[in-house]
Amino acid sequence: MGDNDLAQSLLQMVLDTLPAKMVTFERNLAERNLEGLQGEAHGLKGVALNTGCKALAEIARRMEAAVRSDDLEKIRRLQSELIHESERLRWTIQEQAS
Repeated sequence: MGDNDLAQSLLQMVLDTLPAKMVTFERNLAERNLEGLQGEAHGLKGVALNTGCKALAEIARRMEAAVRSDDLEKIRRLQSELIHESERLRWTIQEQAS
């Protein structure tokens, strides 16, 4: 497996985990489970940083800060940004693969 294949494989792994993370994130948000939200945002930030997804990591970092501030409106906006960024990332991966 070449470097490009490895990079695409890692990015695909990130994308494959996002839907489940978003479900968990939404449940934690609905339950106002700030500890759960914090854990999900922190974990996502780590995975994104380790795979070079800087924009995704930045959104997760901002989510962590919003959770610490108990700013539910901002958390919801950032969740929308996360969905948008994950779709942009998916498109980029598909373009590179073809």
